[in-house]
Amino acid sequence: MFVDRIKVFAQAGDGGRGCVSFRREKFVPRGGPDGGDGGRGGDVILRADVHTDNLSNLFYEPIIKAQSGVHGQGKKKHGRAALPKVVKVPVGTVVYPDETNESHPTHGSYESQPIADLTDDGQEFVLCKGGGGGKGNVHFKSSKNRAPVQYTEGEEGEQGHFLLELRTIADAALVGYPNAGKSTLLGKISAAHPGNPASIRTHLPPGRPMKYTFAKLTGSQPTSGAIRVINLLGIPFCDCRSCSE
Repeated sequence: MFVDRIKVFAQAGDGGRGCVSFRREKFVPRGGPDGGDGGRGGDVILRADVHTDNLSNLFYEPIIKAQSGVHGQGKKKHGRAALPKVVKVPVGTVVYPDETNESHPTHGSYESQPIADLTDDGQEFVLCKGGGGGKGNVHFKSSKNRAPVQYTEGEEGEQGHFLLELRTIADAALVGYPNAGKSTLLGKISAAHPGNPASIRTHLPPGRPMKYTFAKLTGSQPTSGAIRVINLLGIPFCDCRSCSE
């Protein structure tokens, strides 16, 4: 299944809690506070990967969560920071903030300002930042407070709903007037089967997506009804419509 639009929920990890602890060793009276800090929560990172061709992996797992940091321990031991959650997406993925309340896995407002455009292989974007770790009681000691019991909780990680859209750039295109034979040519030189009965014009206005069937080829439905993309012997190939002006 080819997926070029998807809505996801991303949640970064929370920071670990600071520790309240006091040094307890033989021959060391009144050792003082030694509570360690909590670890930082993991980030949610999108990474463009040239070997990923669509967003179908997020269609089945639309919830992306990173792990939280480990709490601090005694003897000034800092909690372990959580590893980032890296999600591979195709090159050409555009990220939008989702400001709607729709529950549909693909519907949303794609007209808002994008927050990221992953155009290069290996390019990364931090979708949600993890929370910072809390402070242990060792940070609150002073000449007046020699046995502090204060500590701070870890910060909460960022979270939110986002819209991901794949924009594939074609290397070749067929541009012409309606009923000029573009779909017929594609049907002859590729395994695509565009719908072009003799009695029905296949020209569609923008905003009316057309459904395509591919045999041994990968493809994408157009996002605006104006361009469709197929893969012809490994070369992206597209049929441009709505070019009658």
